[in-house]
Amino acid sequence: GKEPHQIQIVRLEEGRTAADFAAAIKADPVHIPSWGRLMGGPNGVLSGSRAATLQALTPGAYVLVCWLPDPGGAPHLTLGMTKSVTITGAAKPAPEITPDITLTLTDFAYALSKPITAGRHTIRVVNQGKEVHEALVVQLPPGGSAKAFGRALTPGKPSAGLPPGKPIGGVVGLAPGEQAVFDMTFTRGRYGLLCLFPDRASGHPHFDKGMVHELEVK
Repeated sequence: GKEPHQIQIVRLEEGRTAADFAAAIKADPVHIPSWGRLMGGPNGVLSGSRAATLQALTPGAYVLVCWLPDPGGAPHLTLGMTKSVTITGAAKPAPEITPDITLTLTDFAYALSKPITAGRHTIRVVNQGKEVHEALVVQLPPGGSAKAFGRALTPGKPSAGLPPGKPIGGVVGLAPGEQAVFDMTFTRGRYGLLCLFPDRASGHPHFDKGMVHELEVK
């Protein structure tokens, strides 16, 4: 596409559809319906770029959606960016993966098991909080900040073009207790981690509650 996109994987309870989920989010963007469980997926990248995650999924009904907003502030899923998926067959054991870094999500902070250095890393992301969280990885330009990037992408707030910074993937929303893995090659420079999901009580994005982290990769 011409805009940044991501793929959020949502497990649906039996009888629910992609249209049901989109309608529920359009009616109430702050509260994710109890019958939709967020399972991760590759986070936002720019046009022409790629991102990937790996996570275990059991048989059932799912919907793929994009939370990111268009230039007018409307989340892409409310514009039709949804895809129904049915997983069939017997559940298989998850493959053995040995991450070299673990990124732990809590309410409302990030914790890395060790500093990220230049090169390729396999990162396991685990949500130990009580709310849905994500890890959007942003490559920051000189003078840019992760919080400024997040404010420009907050749904409902129109933005004139892209904010300073380049989204390069990570893991989109994980329900409490869920986890996913992603591989990423880091070059030297400044990066940010942030969570755009809204707080259930206040509606403010999690990065405004402190869930934002900047790091220097050497």
